[in-house]
Amino acid sequence: MGMFGELKDFPITDLLPVLAGRSGVLTVFSQQIETRLYLTGGSIVHLEAGNLPPNDTWAARQYLYKILNNAHGGGFSFDNQPAASLPRSVQWPIEWVLLTALSQSDILAEYGDMLPEPNTVFQVTGQDPADLNHDLRLRLQKIAPLLDGIKSARQVAHTLGAEEIDVLYTLARLRILGFVRPVRRFVDRPVAATLPAAVVLRPTHLLQRLAGFLRLRTT
Repeated sequence: MGMFGELKDFPITDLLPVLAGRSGVLTVFSQQIETRLYLTGGSIVHLEAGNLPPNDTWAARQYLYKILNNAHGGGFSFDNQPAASLPRSVQWPIEWVLLTALSQSDILAEYGDMLPEPNTVFQVTGQDPADLNHDLRLRLQKIAPLLDGIKSARQVAHTLGAEEIDVLYTLARLRILGFVRPVRRFVDRPVAATLPAAVVLRPTHLLQRLAGFLRLRTT
């Protein structure tokens, strides 16, 4: 038996836990974009949307977090399908996806004012990423070739097709852990990072608390 409805009544973050025990395709219609999430065994195993590059798990993950936080209008449908018939390119447990999205939102709300300016230029330090967790290691591998001492963080986000705020968040974590370092500003008067409206910036001087928190999240 399938399902359908409106996202304003049943957002994706509420839908995914309900569908965790099913196998099939969740289609989301939002802002004239059709997104298909393939679900089975309590995990997202494939994602398709518009011009999303095939087999690019970085782009797929950034897009997933984007719709989790921003898809409030439009509709959805769910069609049951056998697990064996579903394409598989990733293995993202639904519980992990939701917890990760919430963790990012919490960190941005608490420490948004500590993110780097989007016009800051970064370089990698050459530190061995072997001790990073899987997610952050993949992020570093994807972003490192673009940290050439010339491109700004904003340009890096544009090149990756990623959300600027997510790239800034990643760079902040990597900088605290010693894997990247800022080298200069791209312009003399960098503009402030554009944060989502839901992010409330709170002045804080608790840098050590932030470093300790991120070390726990990334080791």
